[in-house]
Amino acid sequence: LDRIYRETKAVDAGLKLGIVLLRLRQLDAAVDIFRAVVAQSPTHQEALVNLGGALLQAKRSREAVEAFERALAAGASGPLVWNGLAAARLANGDATGAAAALRESLRAQPDQPQVQAMLRQLTTR
Repeated sequence: LDRIYRETKAVDAGLKLGIVLLRLRQLDAAVDIFRAVVAQSPTHQEALVNLGGALLQAKRSREAVEAFERALAAGASGPLVWNGLAAARLANGDATGAAAALRESLRAQPDQPQVQAMLRQLTTR
């Protein structure tokens, strides 16, 4: 995948390479690849969501918030992006913003007991 992406700069190959690097916990390399994919395709929802996830795992939550918000602006709407945004906002100390993101996640997919519990915890502080 690395060779294919470097030679062709194909967005799909870059996305797959980034996901493999993310699973291998090579976070900096994954972030670099996802950023390159987003530079080629600025509204690529999956690349933006994965970029946010990689940044969050790398403990770069401020950058993760930006990536998740860009994914939402590009049309991403599932619970993964909302839960990622909530985690990033919470890591930044923004409990109100995290709760708002969790509400959106539950709106997208109501059957998430862990998300419901986290929302209750955040709103009873």
